[in-house]
This record gives sequence, C-alpha cells and structure tokens, in this order.
Amino acid sequence: MTGILVFRRSAVDALRDMLDAFGELLPLEDEGGVELFAYNPRALEALDHVQSKGWRNDKGTLDVVGRHVFFPSVVEGVDIFRQKDKPRGVIYLSDRFVQRWKQAKLKGLDFILAWDSELPPEKQPNVWTSKPIKL
Repeated sequence: MTGILVFRRSAVDALRDMLDAFGELLPLEDEGGVELFAYNPRALEALDHVQSKGWRNDKGTLDVVGRHVFFPSVVEGVDIFRQKDKPRGVIYLSDRFVQRWKQAKLKGLDFILAWDSELPPEKQPNVWTSKPIKL
C-alpha cells in the first residue's frame, strides 16, 4: 500500500486492536454521512539498506526498493508500519493483518508479499514483478 489507508467502520471493527497498537485512527465523514477513518501508521527504521536491492541514487542511497530486507528485531510483532524516511511511502502489513482481513471478508485492498523472514536476502520476492496474494 502507498500513501494513506482509509477504512470503513466494518474494517475498523475487525482490525481495531492492530490499528490502535500500531498507529492512529482519524475519524472522517463523507457528504452522505458515511463514517470513514484515515489511518496513520507508526514509522520505523526497519529497512536494511545494505541487504535490500533496488534503484540507488548517485549517493548510493536506496530510492526505490525492489527486494526488501527488514531488520527482524525491529519488525517482529509489528502488524502495520511505514519507513521513517518515507512519510507518504509504502505501508507494510504483516501476515497476521492479511489473515485477519481475509477472515473478516473485507474488500478493497490487494496485498503483495514484500518480505519473508524465513528467506535469505537474495531469495526475497521482487515487488516489481510479484502478483497480488490470492485471498
């Protein structure tokens, strides 16, 4: 996911514990009175810039990541986050989040595997060529 997440009440009800634990829900209301919630996830320094692969700028800094490698000690037990240096960037979701989404039969999001903690860095999926996860 990139940018911002906006949820309906049914999604908030199904995911409330994760949403509260890992970010901030901001109430909204559309012209028709539909209750919506914008979600601002916590920002973490989770990406291993040395092991991750992608497009690097002239200074060697990763600008666009294709193969993600995260620091397990930072992301362990975290269900939702974004990179601290990318405030409007990609929002990363845990497998637990995806499974809860599926169990609640929610719609509106596609998920692509960005990182598998059990794979070595060179075997991580390439998000540019990966297909969405089948729910």
